[in-house]
Amino acid sequence: MPNILITGSSKGLGLEFVRGYAGAGWTVLATCRNPGAADDLNALAKTWDPIRVYELDVDDFGAIDVLASNLKDTPIDILLNNAGIKGPEPQGFGAIDYEAWARVLHTNVFAVAKMCEAFAGHVAAGERKLIVNVSSGLSSIANKTTAGRRPLGEVYMYRTSKTALNMLTRCLSFDLKDRGISVVGIGPGWVRTALGGPKAKFSTEESIANCLPLIDNLGPDHSGKLYLFDGSEIPW
Repeated sequence: MPNILITGSSKGLGLEFVRGYAGAGWTVLATCRNPGAADDLNALAKTWDPIRVYELDVDDFGAIDVLASNLKDTPIDILLNNAGIKGPEPQGFGAIDYEAWARVLHTNVFAVAKMCEAFAGHVAAGERKLIVNVSSGLSSIANKTTAGRRPLGEVYMYRTSKTALNMLTRCLSFDLKDRGISVVGIGPGWVRTALGGPKAKFSTEESIANCLPLIDNLGPDHSGKLYLFDGSEIPW
């Protein structure tokens, strides 16, 4: 039975990823900041035996090292770095909370780098040898051709963090190639979550139904690239 480790599993896309992979017969190592309050995740774990819930705040790098040590004998076929934050609004010029921006970068970029460093050996020991970083279509510099939405502004914090994540994905694809590990970014689309808001195009179920077959087909030829949920490549 293949193993997948998913961060940010207590709600939204992360929770639906857990449901999808457990239903497909995977052993799911589901992490979240507060398992005691993760009612939906715990309910899934009671229904699906392959779900194992672990406490992990990805902003706590010491905790990442502890979990990696505790799982040292567990091969991980896919490391799915899903945990992420948008930051407070508005995020336009002249209305920037720089301390909040630093927190967004820490969670969306630095924590992903740390997860990859800590779990690279686990992934190398798996059969799929795949790291998937959840990015966003909003990260694309090439596609940024018009002014931002009002009153949200240009969404500086979120956009820049995901653009930086794309470069991290690209760099990791070279650093981990000799270990047989592929590193790929995906954009799940505009989804009705706490981050995407109630007016978003897709439900979490619709988004993950698209993402699972996409991830299933990812491999070395896709490493270092960014793909939308429909399989189309997103330009940097």
